[in-house]
Amino acid sequence: MGMGSKIIIDLAKEKINKPLLAKIAVVAGLIAFIREMMDVKEKAEEVEEAIEKVIAAKEAYDDMEEGIETMKTKKEEVEKTLAAAETAAKAATTLEKTSTIGSALNPAAAAVAVAQKFIIEKAKEEIADLKGAVKGIIPSTVDKAQKTVKDQKTKIDKFVREMEEKKRIAKLKMERNKV
Repeated sequence: MGMGSKIIIDLAKEKINKPLLAKIAVVAGLIAFIREMMDVKEKAEEVEEAIEKVIAAKEAYDDMEEGIETMKTKKEEVEKTLAAAETAAKAATTLEKTSTIGSALNPAAAAVAVAQKFIIEKAKEEIADLKGAVKGIIPSTVDKAQKTVKDQKTKIDKFVREMEEKKRIAKLKMERNKV
């Protein structure tokens, strides 16, 4: 793995995967707490606060979706940069060939040509590696993150509807008990 793909993998972990997993854990914990304490009257205020936090988490997922879109934009920028780097590598290859011809009479130029060839090969390897990362890692990370965010938002919506239904039923029970 080249330096470029390592940077992309680390970036995907830090900017998408870790925050997403952390948010999932927080929401799961809040939902578990709410379900456990829903019928405990002494915990009603804490339950309401937890429900508000779950709803706020859904908004945080909206922010994550914006981050995912930003990553897509960055991918396009990197692809353009890679295209420019490939063009530069082709130009350097042409220059290296002319240097090789010129080095026939000059030992210093021969040494430069050898070093230039080594640098060109390393640059080509990095470009190829980075291209693979851009075409493989970013799309799969973005797709997984988008699916996870969508699933989590759906889960929160379902949970909020469930809580609203429980509140409605509890309110009806209280009204019946008053009569």
